[in-house]
Amino acid sequence: TGDNVSDEAGLNAVLAVEANVDCVIADGAYYSIAQTEAWSTCSVLPVIPPPANAVVHNQPATRWHDHLVRYIKD
Repeated sequence: TGDNVSDEAGLNAVLAVEANVDCVIADGAYYSIAQTEAWSTCSVLPVIPPPANAVVHNQPATRWHDHLVRYIKD
């Protein structure tokens, strides 16, 4: 994206296109618990690393986040 549009806004615009998406791969700058949860519940595999200091929350709304954090820690 250019300097007038944030990468996050650009990613949201790309994902708004009606297309079959089965995986989203991005660097940690795009990480959002809410967004990765939304993608994972829609059968889209979000491959975006959480922050290094991420913790397991054990909440229904953090299922995918918790899975990633545990995987990385293991």
